[in-house]
Formats: sequence, C-alpha cells, structure tokens
Amino acid sequence: MRKESRGLLLYLLIAFGWSWLGWLPSVIISVTDNTRLMYWMGEGDVAGNPRLWPLVVVGVLASFGPSAAAFIVTGIIEGKAGVRSLWQRFLKVESAAPWLLAAVLLPFLIVSVPRLIVIPLGYPIRPGWLVQPALIIGWLLNDLTRSGGLSEEFGWRGFALPRLQARFKALW
Repeated sequence: MRKESRGLLLYLLIAFGWSWLGWLPSVIISVTDNTRLMYWMGEGDVAGNPRLWPLVVVGVLASFGPSAAAFIVTGIIEGKAGVRSLWQRFLKVESAAPWLLAAVLLPFLIVSVPRLIVIPLGYPIRPGWLVQPALIIGWLLNDLTRSGGLSEEFGWRGFALPRLQARFKALW
C-alpha cells in the first residue's frame, strides 16, 4: 500500500463511526417517541425540553467525526509533525484571504438570508431567537461549523482527498 493512502480505511471507520454513534440516540428517540430533535436552537422539541439538550451537544460533536478522525489518524501515522502540518494547511492564509472570507461568510449567508426572507411571509419565528443572545450565538456556530462544513473539512479535504487522489483518478 502506498504511503499516501495509508490510514484511509481507519480514517473512514473512525469518521463514520464517530458521527453515526453520536447521532444514533437522537434517531432512536425520534423514531420511538415521535420527538423532533433538531440540532439548531429554537426548533423542534428541543427548545422546550432541557432533558434533550445533551443530545443536541452530542449531535453537534458527532458532526465533527471527519475532522476528529483526520487528526486521530494523522497523529497515529505521522505523529505531532503530521498533525501540525494538517493545522498549517488550514491556517495558511497568504493570498487566499478573500477566499477564506468567502468560505466563512457564504455558508452563513446561504442559511441566514432565506430565514430572514421567509419571516415576513409568515414563517413562525420563536421569540427566543431575537431576545436570547445565546440562541443567536448557537445558531451562528451551527451555521459556520456543522451546517457550513467547517466540522468536516480537515477530514474530507485535508486527509481523505489527497489519499484518494493518490490511489484513484479524479473521475473515480
């Protein structure tokens, strides 16, 4: 096996295992109790039931499975130097500042603008969004990380893609 593709299977097992195991309790509760467990604050049955909040935390952490797997497997295979290199590729800004700004703002805008447009059309908005800053911060964090893809980029683009490209042609 080529050096570039080392750890790919372990990465996939950890990435999917971490995420799916983290989401499993919410799926079971949703199916058995007919409870809508939405991970964003203020929607579903979560906002009115503090007993479900730990599931929100676990669900959000579960979405970081690909990135966690990337750091775990990189640490196993390449050690601290590899982990440092993975971080540096993400933090390398140099001439990419406009693209970095777009990558951070666009996911937020793609999710936020439609919500703001449908409110005047009668979409039910919960007052908590407007009066509780913690809900707004939670919404922003969700949009920028879990929904926006930042929770997965280290894994899929930083770890898996180079290894897959070393093994397969782009079409595959």
